[in-house]
Amino acid sequence: EGGSSSMVTWLLPSDSQRRGEHAEHARQCLRYAESCRRHCLARWRELVGANANSTVGFLEVLNAYQHWEETTVLTLQTQLKKAAVFESSQLANMQYDIQAMFQALDAVDLGADLAEFLVDNSTAWREGEPPIAFVDMAP
Repeated sequence: EGGSSSMVTWLLPSDSQRRGEHAEHARQCLRYAESCRRHCLARWRELVGANANSTVGFLEVLNAYQHWEETTVLTLQTQLKKAAVFESSQLANMQYDIQAMFQALDAVDLGADLAEFLVDNSTAWREGEPPIAFVDMAP
């Protein structure tokens, strides 16, 4: 039995070998952890940079939308002013035309105008020409 325990001891690693293997394994784990930490830090910096870039891009888009909104409002304002000027001009022209029509209607002297018409047309009729009213109706 003494020989078998020495055989088992000979096959098993010694304490110093086990400590060395554990130390090497710990060093490998530390190197891997440091590599992971650096990789994580690099990805974090990329994320922060992308976030800053997206914020700047988002603000640029918002500024563009604001510019177009302001341009649209100014265009609408200008066009509405033009439409209002056109409509008020049309109304003023209509009012002027109506006033001129009333002046023309007030200037009509039914008796004198009818007498003048009859005299003019009866003279033309005597000369062999039809009255002007008939000429206007001819096709």
